[in-house]
Amino acid sequence: MCSIAGLFRYGVWANSTEMNEALDYLNALIVSGADRGRDSFGVLAAGVTDNGHVHLQKRKWPGSPLELSKGLQGYFAQVAAQASLTGELPSVIINNDRAEPTTEWVALKLDDAIQPFETGAWAITHNGTIANDKEVFERCASYPPAPIDSYALSTVFDYTFGDTLPSVERVRDMLNAQVVGSYAFAAVNKYRPEMLYLGVNYKPLTLVHNRRLRTVFFTSLEGYAQSKSLWTLELLSDPMIQITRVPAYTVVQLSSFMGQLQIDYATLREPPNDKVLIVCSGGLDSTTAAAIHKAEGKEIGLVHFRYGCQAETKEVEAVRAIGEYYQCPVYWIDVPSFSQVIGGSTLFQKDAFVTTREGVSGAEFAHEWVPARNLVFLSMAVALAEAKGYGYVSSGINLEESGAYPDNEMEFILRLREVMPYAVGPNSRVELLMPVGNMMKHEIVAAGLYHEAPLHLTWSCYGDGEYHCGKCGPDFMRRRAFEMAGAVDPVKYADQ
Repeated sequence: MCSIAGLFRYGVWANSTEMNEALDYLNALIVSGADRGRDSFGVLAAGVTDNGHVHLQKRKWPGSPLELSKGLQGYFAQVAAQASLTGELPSVIINNDRAEPTTEWVALKLDDAIQPFETGAWAITHNGTIANDKEVFERCASYPPAPIDSYALSTVFDYTFGDTLPSVERVRDMLNAQVVGSYAFAAVNKYRPEMLYLGVNYKPLTLVHNRRLRTVFFTSLEGYAQSKSLWTLELLSDPMIQITRVPAYTVVQLSSFMGQLQIDYATLREPPNDKVLIVCSGGLDSTTAAAIHKAEGKEIGLVHFRYGCQAETKEVEAVRAIGEYYQCPVYWIDVPSFSQVIGGSTLFQKDAFVTTREGVSGAEFAHEWVPARNLVFLSMAVALAEAKGYGYVSSGINLEESGAYPDNEMEFILRLREVMPYAVGPNSRVELLMPVGNMMKHEIVAAGLYHEAPLHLTWSCYGDGEYHCGKCGPDFMRRRAFEMAGAVDPVKYADQ
């Protein structure tokens, strides 16, 4: 529960101006990071001198963000002065702004209790909690000078790799086999600082690649990279600058070779399993989505939300029939709060959609909008998928209805995909699918027919009559879609 920051220099700073610019920016990152940790601060720099010798500089201090700012100014002035005199440019600098957990409170903040930590050849800065630290120390026969779990990372790096520089795949395998907990970390072999290793599971980390300075910076939050200094405001429009978040559950290896940067990645997790949970309304879109996934060879299940809309009885009948058709599990989730507490939609009012929003008018605007419905349904579906062992959650979100409903826009799912690693447990993986997300209604009909979806069992109407009303927006789109697809709609309409 800290903030970490640092830099990796893969080329030579051309002059003192570039060096000071890089150090000033790192200073801004570290000071910004005090937002996440104010109990102690530490910095470690490692580099190679002009004659090939390795040099190290460390500075650690307890105190306030004000003391941090003053201390950093002095520390980096010392780094710059030493570089000017001896050519000892830092290749790697790592920092930690510590937020001390109640489980690891240390009354006296001696150097041994302040990150970055060192074990043998390795130094690390870590944000998170290592839950199996005691097992790591026992297995490695190494006992830290302070009772802080982050020492387990430097310990396991030194125990596993010693003086060597491992591949990114070896680091991934070590983490998966030996480390339990949460982390974003930076690790460097102090005596061979031509590589920097970064790793995250669900803890955040952002990279700032400044090609002009031939330097990659890292910081915990993307917002820190866009700090308030003039230089970083200019950064936002500088084509030589690239800001990226490290994907969750990823190990990154930064390497310097002949003044060139090489970045290697390895994912910490296996792909999701082939089980798909489909949010099924009983309509064309989600039923076609189910058919597509069946054709892909995936194992499917359906989840339906009973939330009090007028068509609830007909939708339940349709979903039950579709589940029987595919011989797949069907899960029922009651969400009475929508109709009983939240309200705000004509779908909860008897015949309101039929009398006021028919045909084109009912198809082109979200008159029947239910507040945040898809967000709530997908969130609960993800929870169910995680609990029941499904690797994916899929829905009938589609391009046609994105014209009227913002939560049917593909961008909605793309954004939610980014959240998924942080929404499920560290040992789970659930991803979102939208197999008809880029389709119009007539294309959905065509796809459903091609994959032999049971379209005859579906219910699209907003009403609860014996037959589809043929007037509401969904019925208008359905009828026209079958016509455009050159097919006969297998359901009956009240006006036929």
